[in-house]
Amino acid sequence: MFHAVYAVLSAAGLIDEKRQTLRIVKGLDHADREVPALCYEYTVADGTTLSFQENIDRFFDAGMFVKAITRRKDYILASPLVIEACNRMGIHPDLYKAGETVLNFEFS
Repeated sequence: MFHAVYAVLSAAGLIDEKRQTLRIVKGLDHADREVPALCYEYTVADGTTLSFQENIDRFFDAGMFVKAITRRKDYILASPLVIEACNRMGIHPDLYKAGETVLNFEFS
């Protein structure tokens, strides 16, 4: 499962081992027991580090995990200027689409 998720994210250009990583970490289930979790961590151009983490249990769906990340591809790979514009305009990372989203770059 890890390798399949890694392969899809890598093919999408979302793994570079420096700014975007995928790893297995310790998570907690509903009863606070340790379970393995899949964690995708990324740093956007303005230096902010964000992550997605899902427990690998019977409810885990690799396709949904990948979809949650690939929805943000344009935002994850955007320039610092675009990140700043999105943040100032309140555009959610899932909704930013390169070439489609109209950004206001007049900062004061």
